[in-house]
This record gives sequence, structure tokens and C-alpha cells, in this order.
Amino acid sequence: MSQARQATSDVKDVGDKIRDELARHVFGQDELLEQLLILVLSRGHGVIVGWPGVAKFLAASGLARTMGLVFHRIRCTPDLTPEDVVAGADLTGAGATAGDNRCGLVFANVLLVDDLDRLPPKTTSVLHHALQDREVIISGQRGQLPNPFVLLATRYPADDAAELLYEPRNDRFMFEIRVRYPDYAAEYRTVENENGEADRPIRQVTSPAEILALQHYVRDIAIPPPVIHYAVRLIRSTRVHEGENPDFVYEWVSQGAGPRALQHLALAGKVRAALAGRSEVHSGDIRAMAHPALRHRLITNRNARGNGITADRVISRLLEELPERIAGDDQPAASGDVLDPLHWFPGEHL
Repeated sequence: MSQARQATSDVKDVGDKIRDELARHVFGQDELLEQLLILVLSRGHGVIVGWPGVAKFLAASGLARTMGLVFHRIRCTPDLTPEDVVAGADLTGAGATAGDNRCGLVFANVLLVDDLDRLPPKTTSVLHHALQDREVIISGQRGQLPNPFVLLATRYPADDAAELLYEPRNDRFMFEIRVRYPDYAAEYRTVENENGEADRPIRQVTSPAEILALQHYVRDIAIPPPVIHYAVRLIRSTRVHEGENPDFVYEWVSQGAGPRALQHLALAGKVRAALAGRSEVHSGDIRAMAHPALRHRLITNRNARGNGITADRVISRLLEELPERIAGDDQPAASGDVLDPLHWFPGEHL
């Protein structure tokens, strides 16, 4: 077996072990578990949106435990200060290590920040810096965050008025994960297993060193030119007033996704392919990752909100109407190439 195929097999094997272990404790949230696993292997950060009781904490803490990673939780309050999130950490040394005796709350491999929107501006700035540069700076002192480091912020579902507010920090999050209530069978199983399998502690099935190695490998997964073209067209189709979107996007969207969204979408596709045991990304991987990668980056306009059109609906329609392949996709795009956007959506501009 070649080295690339062996590494792909390793990613799949580790992913299967983690999902099998978590499936004994978290019922009916397979999509949440998959997207959290993709975030960790991508070295990305995510927002988890859901009502209380849908296993946000259990999924995040359990995922860390299966990997042998240090997990911390910050419960946000309006009076939480920057000093509170690093309390106990020694920032004068070489940098705190997750789990050591200098470790403040923020120094964890997996950090769950509950109810992010309740944080005051100064503390929000500290966590924003952690998102971007994987370090914290307090009173002029700098502390490097451990590796791996994944920040998971939770929010309750927002009403239409709250969704009007655009936050630039949202673009730093790789995913926005929407967590639904489990189905009937999953809720039945939750009660049935109350004193059974769920009582057994979640086991560690891999190591931090192995996770770091897999994080490095997944970035080398191949993306063929047709899949890259498809991802680029999808992102560019969300942008209004650039002449590359169908009419319904112009009618529903005030702001589309930027270049960072494309990077995150492509990387998520790589990890999903590796978890499936493939060494090459398919367009189906891009389609599967489109909603979590784009929904927090698309801002709908007043017309859309008045008609109940959400960002998810815009993405779904783009996936329905945007062809996966068009003429010229088999070749890498040369500098200066201009693709005619009228070919992206057959019949749209007739």
C-alpha cells in the first residue's frame, strides 16, 4: 500500500473509532459529531447553534476525551473579564501548556465557550485574537495556546432581528453547526440507555500525537481542477453585484461569502474525503460541507427576510441550480482567465 493510501486509511480508521465510541453516548446527532470531527482535523473553529439539551456539551467534551485532549468550558457572562479567562496561567514563561499547573481556562485543546454573545467587548477581543492567532495577550503579556487548539462557541438560535447584525468575527469560524432536536428513535434510545451504555465513561481511542499527524496529512488530499472550479463558482455565486450570481441571489442576498470561505470549504472537503477513505475530493464533499461553511457568511436582505428566506435556503437553491461541471473545468485556471458567468446557470439569463 502506498504511503498516501496508508495515511488515508489511518484517517478513516481513527474517524470510525471516534464516531463508534461517541455513538454509544450521543444519540441522534451524527451530523454534529461528523462536523466537529472535521473541525478538529482541519484545525478550524466553529459555532454550535442549538437549544438546550441537544448534546452540545456532551459532543464537544466527549470528542476531546476520545482523542486524549484537554477540554475546558467557559460559561459567558456580561462581567467576565479577560483576566478571568486566563486566571491561573503564567504568561511570563514560554507559554502555558494545556493541562499543566499554569493553565487558565483558555489554555485547552478543545475550548467550549457557552453563550458567546453575552461576552463584554474586551473579553470578546481576547477570544477573537485566540481564534485568529492562537495566542492571548493580556496586559502586554503574550501566551501561546496549545496545539491542537479548537474553539467551539455556542449560541441559541437567533430571531430575524438578531440575524441582521453582521459580525466580522463570524468569518473566522470555519463552520456554523445547526443542531436539531433528535428524532423519535434517538430520544427513545436516550431513555432506554439511561442506566446502560451511557453510564460507561467515554474511552480514549486515539492520541493527541496521532491527531496532529492526521491534521498535517489531510491538507495534502488532492482536489482535481473540476472540483476546485465548482467550489470557486459556488462561492462567487453568493456575491451580489459582481455579475456572477443568478437573479434569485440578487433578490435575496445583501452580502456573500469571501475568499476565506473558499479556503475553509475546500479544506473541509479534504477532511471529509479522508474520513471516507478517499485520497481525492469529490464535488459531493463540497456540496456536503456548503451549509455549515457558508450559512454564517451569507447575509440575507430585507426582501428575503420578509418572505422567510434563510441563508440555508439560498445555499440549497444554489446547490440545486449550479452545475457541478462546465466546459473548461478539466483544466487549471490560468492567470487572467475570465469564465463567462452566464454559463454557470443554464437558462437563468435567457
